[in-house]
Formats: sequence, C-alpha cells, structure tokens
Amino acid sequence: MSPFQKVKDGSPLYGKLELLLEFAPDAVLVIDKGGRILLANAQCEHLFEYDRDDLLGRSVEILVPDEFRNQHRSHRKAYDEKPATRLMGAGLDLYGQRKDGGRFPVEISLSPLETEEGPCVTAIIRDISERKHAENEIQRLNRELEQRVITQSAMIDRTTARSEQYLQVVGVAVVVIDREQHVVLMNKKGCEILGYAEDDIVGKNWFDHFIPDRMRHEVKAGFKDLISGTVTPLEFHENPVLTKDGHERLIAWHNTVLRDETGQIYATLSSGEDVTEKNVLEQKVRQSEKMAAVGQLASCLAHEIGSPLSVISGRAEFAQRKMAAEDPMRNHLAPIVTQINRITKIIQQLLRFTRPKPPKLRPLALGSLLRDTLILFEHQFEAQGIKVHFVGTDRLPKITADQDQIQQVFFNLIVNAVQAMPQGGALTLRTQAQVCSRENVEATYLKIEVVDTGIGIPPEKIEKIFDPFYSTKGPGEGTGLGLNICENIVKEHGGWMEVRSHIGVGTSISVYIPLRSPPAEVSEDHG
Repeated sequence: MSPFQKVKDGSPLYGKLELLLEFAPDAVLVIDKGGRILLANAQCEHLFEYDRDDLLGRSVEILVPDEFRNQHRSHRKAYDEKPATRLMGAGLDLYGQRKDGGRFPVEISLSPLETEEGPCVTAIIRDISERKHAENEIQRLNRELEQRVITQSAMIDRTTARSEQYLQVVGVAVVVIDREQHVVLMNKKGCEILGYAEDDIVGKNWFDHFIPDRMRHEVKAGFKDLISGTVTPLEFHENPVLTKDGHERLIAWHNTVLRDETGQIYATLSSGEDVTEKNVLEQKVRQSEKMAAVGQLASCLAHEIGSPLSVISGRAEFAQRKMAAEDPMRNHLAPIVTQINRITKIIQQLLRFTRPKPPKLRPLALGSLLRDTLILFEHQFEAQGIKVHFVGTDRLPKITADQDQIQQVFFNLIVNAVQAMPQGGALTLRTQAQVCSRENVEATYLKIEVVDTGIGIPPEKIEKIFDPFYSTKGPGEGTGLGLNICENIVKEHGGWMEVRSHIGVGTSISVYIPLRSPPAEVSEDHG
C-alpha cells in the first residue's frame, strides 16, 4: 500500500514528491489546518515507532510529550494565523514522543503550503539526540577542565588528554579560537570537513583562511562581539566554511566562551555539524512544493484566461481589418492586441516552465537559424541605434537539436541584450567549434556567444539570474522565467550556459551545445 494513497489525488503532495520524501533522511509530516496528519514518510515511522496507518488522520499532538500538548495546540493555532517558513535550529528546545512514551530532542523546520484542500504545513523533523549528547559531554568536560585549572594545576595535562581524546571521536567539528583569531584546537571531524591535516589548521587565522570572502566581515564581527563579552554566546548559527579543494560546506555552530581563573574570556569553543546535504534536501523539498503549486496555477491560467483572451484578440484583429487605414480607432485597438499577446506569452512561459516537452532532435544549421532570428529584430535595432555583428562562418557543422527550442533560447537572449541597451550599443553573435572537458570527458561543442554593450549585471546577482522567478528587470518588465527556460533547454540538449558581466561595460552569455551524430531514426530530409 502506497503511503500517499490517503492523500487526495491531484494534490501537490501526490506525485513527484513521493520518491523524494520516502527516502529523505529526516522525518517528514504534512499537517492540515486542524492539526491532522495527512502524510508521513518512512523515516517518520522509524523515528516515532508508529505504523504509518496509525498516524494518518490523527492529531499531530500524539507525537508531542503529554505535558506540552496544550501549549503545542496554542502555538499551532498562532502559526496558522501567521504562517511563515521557520528554519531548523530556531533557538527552541523541542521534544518528540514515541509510541512507547519515550521522548527525544528534535529540531523542526516548518513550511506553509497551499493546496486545493486548503492550507497545510510541511514539517521536517530531525532527531538531535546524538548531537545534544556530544554538546552536553563537551560542556561537561569544559567545566571540569576549567575547575581543575583553578584548583589543581598539576592535573591539567591528564584532564586535557582525556578531553582531547574524547573530542577526536565525536561526530561534530570542535574548534577553539583564541582572542587573536588563531585556531588553538581542531578535532579529527573538523579536519575531515576542511580537508586539512591538523598541523595545517592550528595556528592559522580562522577567518582569513577558512571563511569565504563574502561572509568574512560578518562572521568576524560576530566573533569580536563574543570574545569581548558584549553579547551572550550564540546557541545556534550557520555559516559556510572553505575546504582545501575550494568548495564550501555549510556548518551549524553552537558556541560558548572559555574563561580563565579571573573570569576573563580567553577563547571561544564551538561545535559544528555539517548540514550541507540536509540543507540541499530541504531546499529541494520546498522547490518541489513550489513547482507543484506553479503547475496548478499555470494550468488554471491557460484554461480560465487563455480562451477569453483568444476571443478578445480575435475580435480586436477583426475590427482592425474592417476599419479604414486612416480610422483613428485603429490606434486604440493596436495596444489591446499587443498586450493580449504579451499575456499569452507569459502563460506559455509558465506552461513551458512547469511542463517542459522533450526536444525533437533533428539536424540543424545553426548559422541560418541565428541570421533568421536577427531579422526579426531589424526594426528594433534601427529604432534603438544598435549595431549588429555576426562573427562566425556559414560552414559551421550542423548540430542535432530541436529547432523551435533552440530558436527560443536565442530569441530570449537577444531580447535581454536589446533591453539592456536602451540608449543603443553593439550586439555581437560569435560562433566557433571548441573542444571542452566535462566530467573528465572531452568532446567538441559549438560555442555561441551573445555579447552586448549594455548596463551590465551586478556581481551579487550573477549567481541568481538562472533561478526561476528571479529577474534583474523592473516590476512588470519580466517574469523571471526566460533565462531559466533557456538553461533548461540547453541542458536537455546536453550543453550548458556561462555568464560574464561588468557594470557599465556589458554582458556576455555563452551557450555550449554538443556536436553529436543525430539519432538513427532522424534523417536530413526532416531537418
């Protein structure tokens, strides 16, 4: 029996989320506004020791310790009135209760979700018993160490040895940083996360060597406040660290301070859990929920708005044809048709985004397609004073691609370039065959660059321009789907895209499409 059969067919909770949630490392619940459990994954059964059928339809309070249930109901009602995403580790001491009455500490993230059945809440539940045990043990050892320093200095060496021995086996990173920001101690798990030997870490400035540039000032400022005693130790804080190979790992830190016999702070002690993979999974769950809702919205728009728009557009175009060329009413009908076409394109973009079609691969002469696409913009180029340069050769090898989808990619890129040059400029299309290595495999790709001399994109926005619904344009000037759709199309063809931009200089977007033989069933006659 599928665990999702008790969820209504057609719900965003039914479908693509099934496999993802069933194999999630954390327990996942979906609860309706009345507090009833609509969905529970396999990890939920394991964590709370209930059969799934015993959970579905019951109040979520059965998973809360008895003495906290009334308080939990009040909190849940308050959350329903003002639902908002709450991340893991929000500074709350939370506990779950198993079927046999046993309880354990947990961290819970909450995400509101709108469905056809009404508002729901997705809860991701993580058992933190091991981490709590490690933190408590570290705190106990730290208190013992400080007391022995004050009362029996002769026992310092033995106590330190015991503490360090334990620190080498705990499953979280442990780091001690002195007032000069140097690493005094790093345990085995911390070395594994960073990819360095202990000797390559101890003595180094923690912030200059192991914190990414963009976060360095913020994290260093927090440390200075902590070491000066102006703020209380942070019970929970997340920030990335730099590994030896140049990658980043997201660490959830719990911090405290170390004091000498006079009460002065001389260092910070932090334990950190690597939550990189867990954070990625949470984002995928939230993105899947968002895409399900967008898919429903797009289908509704196409059905409920598309048909009336077609009637209005048809009537307006019919009236235009019946009017004399000099009739002043023609000027009023033209904007109607234009805006209806714009709305139709937005709906089509939403449908293409939520329900992409597989490409129909055929041999395609890309040079001819690019020239034909540029012709569509000739009037706009002339009106805005944009000079066009096409650098390449008409003897480029054919690619195997879907003509309509590839033309949509370059149509969107040229539109963006034109909009980036409202005062005129130069647009260059440059093509060349190039050997590239992807995942240690070398292959020949056709590289197409679309280069403008426009306003450019700020550095902090470069990494986000391919995100769905993110737009660098002003309100009402774009849906934020164009580049995301372009990237998806290029990926479906086995390629990728790269962006370089400088404010006031312009932007270059490169598209890489593999040169490969067409499928056996495809012939030149179809191209």
